[in-house]
Amino acid sequence: MFPLLLVTLAQLANAAEIQLISSEPVTMEVDGRVVTGRPGERGATATDLAGGAHRVQIFDAQDRLLTTTTVTATVQEQVRLELRRGQLSELGRGPLPTAAPAAVCPEPPPPPAPEPGTLQLTAVRGEDVAMWVDGKPVRFTSGSFVATSVSAGLHDVRVVRGSATLFAGQMRVYPGLVRRCVPEGAELDCVHVEAVVSLPPKPAVVEKPAVVTAPPPARPSPMNDRDFTSFVAAVKAESFGSDQMGVIQSVVRANWFTVAQVGVVLDQLTHSSEKVEAATLLAPRVLDPENAYKLNEHLTFSSDKEAVRALFR
Repeated sequence: MFPLLLVTLAQLANAAEIQLISSEPVTMEVDGRVVTGRPGERGATATDLAGGAHRVQIFDAQDRLLTTTTVTATVQEQVRLELRRGQLSELGRGPLPTAAPAAVCPEPPPPPAPEPGTLQLTAVRGEDVAMWVDGKPVRFTSGSFVATSVSAGLHDVRVVRGSATLFAGQMRVYPGLVRRCVPEGAELDCVHVEAVVSLPPKPAVVEKPAVVTAPPPARPSPMNDRDFTSFVAAVKAESFGSDQMGVIQSVVRANWFTVAQVGVVLDQLTHSSEKVEAATLLAPRVLDPENAYKLNEHLTFSSDKEAVRALFR
């Protein structure tokens, strides 16, 4: 008996609403309680009312009583009143509006991890040179030290020859690229950044080859899509134009390009002078110079367009 009575009282309490709509500045009291309006609302709304009869009084701006009425509202019901020219009337009633559930935005997928790169130390002998990357020794194999699957970014590198230190500091590894280093005197020369390419097999040695006409040289192929994507990522990763030029200058020595690929590289550069400089480096290695006019859409100034066109004449 008592639990059922408590449930019934809980359902009757704090459930109904009485809403007043008025174009005039008025004050509404419900059961002796002043009801203030919500921001942007014409009139006011009395909420959390128990089901049953309620006394409603309307006062004007000078606190003069305009009208009094009794409104009966059931549980979970909203009664809408309107005050027009001093007359109070009921516009309608209905169930309380329910708030729509908030939309849940899915978490964006994490960005893909950059492709690892490679560090290579060549032109050395394993018995008198040692190399470490991030404190881990690098194995000597096939005439060079090679650290593969190195994450893109800066790494601590140390190279010693006997008791002399050739290099000790940070070295940048580019995604999908090999950074080759060669000892130069008492230091290390690591300016070459090249795409990973497969070396052609060595031709078989013939004792007495027959005299034949040499075939025409094979037409080179442009940089493949995978290596070019890694090359563009390496250019984009550099913050300064001079460093971007260093990457381009290193890669251009061992590869060929199409005009379309040159345009993609130019789009990674900010200043017009850098775009012209990059085009100057790449132009001798372009396989389709007849399409050079397409580079105009990657340049802004007429003088730059003329300078780039002159590279392919």
